[in-house]
Amino acid sequence: DKGDVITLNGAGTFPNTRAVLPAGTYYLKELSAPEGYAPSDQLTQVVVDNTSIYADAGTATDDVSVLRGVGKVVRSMLQFAVPDDINATLTDIKAALYTAGSYTPGTGNDWAVWTPSSQAPLDLSYYSSNQILEYGPTTPGDPVYFLINAGWSRLKITQNYAAGTDQDLKINLGNQDISNLFSRSTIVRYRNDLTRLTVTKRVAGYLGDKTKDFAFTLTLTAPDGTPLSGEYGGLEFDAEGKAQTTLRDKERLVFENLEPGTVLTVTEAENENYRTTVQLNDETPEATVINPLFFIFPETSHPPDAPRDRSRGAFGGTCHSLSHHDNVCKRAPGHVPHVRQPHRPTAARRTATPCRSARTPAVATDTAHRTAI
Repeated sequence: DKGDVITLNGAGTFPNTRAVLPAGTYYLKELSAPEGYAPSDQLTQVVVDNTSIYADAGTATDDVSVLRGVGKVVRSMLQFAVPDDINATLTDIKAALYTAGSYTPGTGNDWAVWTPSSQAPLDLSYYSSNQILEYGPTTPGDPVYFLINAGWSRLKITQNYAAGTDQDLKINLGNQDISNLFSRSTIVRYRNDLTRLTVTKRVAGYLGDKTKDFAFTLTLTAPDGTPLSGEYGGLEFDAEGKAQTTLRDKERLVFENLEPGTVLTVTEAENENYRTTVQLNDETPEATVINPLFFIFPETSHPPDAPRDRSRGAFGGTCHSLSHHDNVCKRAPGHVPHVRQPHRPTAARRTATPCRSARTPAVATDTAHRTAI
């Protein structure tokens, strides 16, 4: 409790190959997490300019928070910070937090763009027994940094003339901003959940209905094989470990803090004229994927060339998907489709227009993506 003590286990420090971090806009992304934890998918913007370093804490519900401290006093001012019998002008200071919803580089010293925080200022004092150039709490045990959970932030540092008993050794600076006399620390902290499983619905194909509700049944099983009941991922699982829900295009379910070995089985109800594929992370979509650690997602719909019953609205030609993005028409008997000349087929691109026939609807495809991290 004596010093600007911020524990940084597992932290990276920037710059780490040069003395000064060049001005500019940077983005931080967590690439990996300790075993048994899920890395955050948050992308954090950091701005370095001639006024300070600023980091976006995002929203109150995401994985990112920012810690703000005064850092170290510049060495040339050390003589006014050390509590001796000569000059104690900078022995005691206050640090007030200011926040903003956005930040434009270079505007850090324009106080009109900042809003005073409701958090109480930090009362800090320099101790000769401390690490050199650093401050600790005036009252032992008080915080030495601010925790910001949303938006942008900066500190305004002023003298605390009233603190201590050596006012006769201090020059009263009033409310003068002395922030530039301190290095000011900016720390971006990521929260890692034990596990996270994301199930995302994707609808592909130019005739795919992206407002359609697709029905899903989910079954959650503990590592020992028993059903899990209760609320998970915003769904209520019954005594058999089952839950029902619907998802539209780009809607998703997020399951956090699942114990390793938990199995989530997701089954999508069959939808006429749609074909279901499954994609794990960035892998190639497949019809069936089984991951016994976290997730099972079986194929749930007919193949694109399965025969249709004419009594149930059959059509003379079929259009189906070669992949989850490209649609190609087959000509119906007795019908000449109007099709543009496609590009030469390659492994990456195949293009064609749909058949112009009211009796020839295209089969849109839907892709159920899942991310198990």
